Amino acid sequence: MRIPVAKDGFVFIKIFVGLTVVFYMTGYYLKSFYFLSGVSFLLMLFMLFFFRDPEREIIQNENLIIAPADGKILDIRKEKHQFLNSTSNVVKIFMSPLNVHIQRAPINGTVNFTKYQPGKFLPAYKDEADEQNEQNIICIRSHGSGTESFQILVKQIAGILARRIVCWCGEKDELKKGQKIGLIKFGSQVDLYLPENVEIKVKIGDKVKAGVSIIGEISP
Repeated sequence: MRIPVAKDGFVFIKIFVGLTVVFYMTGYYLKSFYFLSGVSFLLMLFMLFFFRDPEREIIQNENLIIAPADGKILDIRKEKHQFLNSTSNVVKIFMSPLNVHIQRAPINGTVNFTKYQPGKFLPAYKDEADEQNEQNIICIRSHGSGTESFQILVKQIAGILARRIVCWCGEKDELKKGQKIGLIKFGSQVDLYLPENVEIKVKIGDKVKAGVSIIGEISP
């Protein structure tokens, strides 16, 4: 049976399970350690909640681009990125500590490259956060089935609480829409760069789910 927790969360869960047991046993000699045992147990429960990995029924329509992350639409804008030849529609998704923090592939395609950039840990709402914060870019080229091939970027951005970006894919990997491609620990943001001919289906303030919510539709 699959445990619905991301593998990268097990180390944190084990730490707090261990602390819970140690503090509880020590509480036999010093009663105040029972309180620490309770705190560790609550933190262990939070880690189970934060690193949860629920099953998702993925939308497979080739013309639809799905959300790469759970969260709230923070901004939608047009922007030119150094790794793309033309202006893109950029959809910014803010992920609170209460959201599922696993990222998924928005399309079927091949990973052209990934690029990690160390940086700061500014709050996601600051305009400079998407350039100065720790981040990882995943460039995916579509397979071009039924439409002309195109490139998109999924940018994983660390937030004020995040200190670790995890990427589960690499150059030349073949991705299926909805496939898990990464994780950001403890609060974050994901930016999705799409071609201009993609009709955006969300608006600022909308809540989305990775693999389930439709972000855009490819126009001919």
